[in-house]
Amino acid sequence: MKTQLTQVRTVEQTLEVSADLQNAIDYWMPYVTERFAMAPTVRRQEGINSAEYGRESRRYFEHDRKFMLPYLDFMKIRQGDMISSRTFLHVGCGHGDDSGYVADALKDGFDVEIKDIIEQARKKTIRRIKNSYSRKDLRGLELRDPRYFVEFGDLEELVAAESFKPSLYSCCKVGRLLYHYGQERLSGILRNMAKLVREPGRLIILIHHIPDFNFDYAYKTSRPYTLSDIMKPIREVAPGAKILNTKTLDRDTLWRYFDYQNLTWLAIGQPD
Repeated sequence: MKTQLTQVRTVEQTLEVSADLQNAIDYWMPYVTERFAMAPTVRRQEGINSAEYGRESRRYFEHDRKFMLPYLDFMKIRQGDMISSRTFLHVGCGHGDDSGYVADALKDGFDVEIKDIIEQARKKTIRRIKNSYSRKDLRGLELRDPRYFVEFGDLEELVAAESFKPSLYSCCKVGRLLYHYGQERLSGILRNMAKLVREPGRLIILIHHIPDFNFDYAYKTSRPYTLSDIMKPIREVAPGAKILNTKTLDRDTLWRYFDYQNLTWLAIGQPD
């Protein structure tokens, strides 16, 4: 039997956004819609063809899956039977490259909630997740149609809202997003996210370009925050928060584009 996508009927709503959020949407739209949006400026200038871009994008998607599998297992062990009623919150879907883990999370019983402010970014992510459902090991499973869990949403507004309930989430994954914020806004966001870490078993997984680990990174939309910049506001709210694991992509081990922007994953949570 072929993989079936569970259909959910939704009602389209007109979204009201603040002036600040509309400015952010207008700012990021060109980055998402340009031809080689994920490649650093240097590589675009040197010349990248569509085939190479597509190939490296698929490599990143698969690498994200391999990276996330151990953390899915970690959370299943720590949270046990509660997983079936918990949600994996993922904010900032970008181009869908860091959603390679989603099919596995659904297969393992997690619910998934993905947010982004750019319509084109959400469309790319929906398409990539749906394509991943054709994997041989997923055939015959009923996996939820990503059109109904990849939605409009802003991290800053989400975690600051009174309706934000950390107890509903098993984990929060924030990709290459937080380093776009200024220091004051970043600290406020991290303090609100730290509510997740205060509850035993929760994790915050962040992906950053961190000078403590990375060499010679510079990109005009990013700020080079250190580990101290990230952990200080979190520990103000969750004093016991620890960095449980780090993983740095070495130069040329994944994308040749990342010669100039190596990445470090951080898993932040409560120690055992």
